[in-house]
Amino acid sequence: MVIAMAVTGVVLPAMPVRFEERVAIWAASSAIASMPLLYCVIRLANHRLFTPQDIAGAGFGGGTPKAKMLQAMLQNTLEQSILAALGYAAWCFLAPASWGVAPAIACIMLLVGRIAFLAGYERGAAARSFGFALTFYPSLAMIAVIAPFAMNAIASLWFAG
Repeated sequence: MVIAMAVTGVVLPAMPVRFEERVAIWAASSAIASMPLLYCVIRLANHRLFTPQDIAGAGFGGGTPKAKMLQAMLQNTLEQSILAALGYAAWCFLAPASWGVAPAIACIMLLVGRIAFLAGYERGAAARSFGFALTFYPSLAMIAVIAPFAMNAIASLWFAG
């Protein structure tokens, strides 16, 4: 994402300097990123509620193929949502203000990516690959780019004084 912005010349609005504003950006981005997770939880719960073979839950039996598929979609979405929210937090609290509000863009990419992923899931890996990539790679890029800042912050605090 950072490389794409550099190549295309897209400039994001600056990250606010005030802590409260950075918290607000992180919270808003994470809330948007949690929407697909909530959808997956509701979808699996709804399936279990109306399917006698699955109503007891995954811990009490093998589960129907549909429940297993919904559980796999939920698990992957949970993983991507947590990774994204942690990446957004790191970016919001450690990135220089001049780097822009990338989490605001990344959360929209995650939302669109999860929609594509979930829509293509039942048709196999090729059908869900675009959605997975649009979800995973922005988070990966943000975490990779901000990692040196995180290490520097830890070292500064650890060795301060």
